[in-house]
Amino acid sequence: MENKKLIIGYDLGSRYSKISWFNEKENTAENVCVIGSEGTTQIPSVLLRISEDTWLCGQAAVDAAAAGKGTLISGFTDRYETEPQIRADGEVYEKKTLIAVYLRESLKMLETYFEVYAIAYMTISIREVSKKIMQDMTQMSYMFGVSKDCLRIQSHIASYEYFAMCQKKELWNHDVGMFLYDEDGLNYYHLFISKKRQPAVVRAQSYQLKMYMSGEMLDKESPVDLDRKFLDVLNEILSQKIISTIYLSGKGFQGTWMNESKRKLCSGRKVFYEDNIYAAGACYRSWLDVNKNQFKYFIAVNDDIVPASIYIKGSRMKEIVRHELTSGGSSWYSIDHTERFILDGTDTVVFRVRDFVTNVEKMIPLTLEGLPDRPDKTVTISLNVQFENANICCVTMRDEGFGGIFPSTKRVWKKRINVAEYECDKNFKEHGRLIFGKELNDKVPYYFNFTNTKIYSLEELCYYVYNNIYAVTMDTFGEELFYWIDKTLMEPALAKGFKNLKKTGASFKMMVQHLMSYADYYSHEECVRLNDVLDEIEHQNPIEIRKIQADNLVRYCRYMDAISGYMTVIGQMEQADASDITNQFKGNVYHNLGAAYMRVMNFESAASSYKRAYSLNKNTESLKCYLWALKMDGDESGFFDAASEYHLSENFIEEVLKIYDKTAGSVSMGQRPDNNEAVKVLKRLKSVYRN
Repeated sequence: MENKKLIIGYDLGSRYSKISWFNEKENTAENVCVIGSEGTTQIPSVLLRISEDTWLCGQAAVDAAAAGKGTLISGFTDRYETEPQIRADGEVYEKKTLIAVYLRESLKMLETYFEVYAIAYMTISIREVSKKIMQDMTQMSYMFGVSKDCLRIQSHIASYEYFAMCQKKELWNHDVGMFLYDEDGLNYYHLFISKKRQPAVVRAQSYQLKMYMSGEMLDKESPVDLDRKFLDVLNEILSQKIISTIYLSGKGFQGTWMNESKRKLCSGRKVFYEDNIYAAGACYRSWLDVNKNQFKYFIAVNDDIVPASIYIKGSRMKEIVRHELTSGGSSWYSIDHTERFILDGTDTVVFRVRDFVTNVEKMIPLTLEGLPDRPDKTVTISLNVQFENANICCVTMRDEGFGGIFPSTKRVWKKRINVAEYECDKNFKEHGRLIFGKELNDKVPYYFNFTNTKIYSLEELCYYVYNNIYAVTMDTFGEELFYWIDKTLMEPALAKGFKNLKKTGASFKMMVQHLMSYADYYSHEECVRLNDVLDEIEHQNPIEIRKIQADNLVRYCRYMDAISGYMTVIGQMEQADASDITNQFKGNVYHNLGAAYMRVMNFESAASSYKRAYSLNKNTESLKCYLWALKMDGDESGFFDAASEYHLSENFIEEVLKIYDKTAGSVSMGQRPDNNEAVKVLKRLKSVYRN
């Protein structure tokens, strides 16, 4: 037997609830009647627990309680925000659990209509919606057989709007009204329908009229007095309004007391009694959500609805893109949207807010004070948007770092803005841009062994190459990188371009240019500066390039590899064809070799390297480092021999010793410091680093 896919509307009330299902053949919402009743659609909002897993709801629970089989549990929708629990029959229950049980049990009434069915989509209508009840019902939806992605919560007013607007169009040529009269008294709900733009905009406004007609009057006032008072209400409420249709709802209108007031109501307008407006309206909303690509002929505006679309603008690759944070007409309590982007030349995120009724757009700049002290384009921000109500937007922005290159500072910025009342600053000028990366499911890093760096995105790859251009070689652009770009970054076009360039024997410069052009991460001016460096590299002596590579190994603390690299450079310098290498350059190589030896605590070799450096470059920094290396090695006699050999003045020696003593004051004369002390000293003697 075919499994019937049902579209459901559910009115969850504090006293009674109602269910509707969408009849696709008739294109209308059908009421579900209580079992054993004569057309009654009201399901009492009560539960009765029989055993651990057995519950009765509605009229069955009322009947069981009357027979003494247990105690009714009611009021589980009242004061939901402030009182999340309820005590009944000596036990404490979570209201969200009771609501979920009630929904599950009451939805079993559908079994009398459909032998085999599944709920494809359901909208629950309640008097007032809060974020808490929306989140709780979404969380508990599995208990009553609805996927959380196929569940919507909306207010009674929103359900009324959808009910009215899903009727024949001649019923809403002009405005629409609804009077609700029950135990809570008389209320009126007016729909203002504007057709000046398409789709039509529907705005609801409510009027409390309990001071004119209270719920108590239903039993106390005579029919004549009720009729007269209602006529007075109609004369006041309906004056100067052009209304196509009026709906009457609630048990207060079920009697025969309307006479004069009925004539007033029906004068020039259609009037209907509808006692299932909220469930039916919720059902129509479900139907529209399922068929959202086919039906867009109106937008409902009420206290549930954010009255504007909000988006941020930036770039992705070479394309200007706009990312929508919320669309106009969204329920404020359902909005929980997150975006990620990189700040480029700005400390401000600009919200663009477009009113979907007037279509007027304004900018709301949100400045992030105290950004992390990092290079430009390395501050990744995650931005989350939620709402307190239809107008108050709560924005949370967090520093997410920059992959494996810069860790997050955990800095958080929180902003609270009224999107309806914000006044634009006419002097504000936007600068910089936001860079949107591709959202990736797999966070698999690419690892650069040379620098011990992990990267996770195309933007981080660009930054790494740009800022480590002397550490990157043609070997960097290999199959392993291409595979990661293709499969992890999901950029097959970039990977294919690299492969084709390599096949045709492209230069290192062309590989780098291909990356920068594809990503559009750096500006034109920055790419021009990079091209100048690439030209420089292309014309550099191979020995100079190898020295720079060894320098980078020191920078990334790979000291033994650096020593090996410097020794290779020294070997090449000694060859006859390296006669164009200057003594200054040779001295600097030995100086940096000495720095690498210092970091691995080989002070004797460091002293020898610094001595050789000074003999070539005549740089006093190399001489100072030679003397410090002797001190670090505990070679006092060597220190004084050097002072004599180089005819050092007392002032020079005093300066060297003064700096050393400040950093190694706890080390006795002629004593070699232990490794821990040596590390502290080396951190302070910055001159022992690369030249």
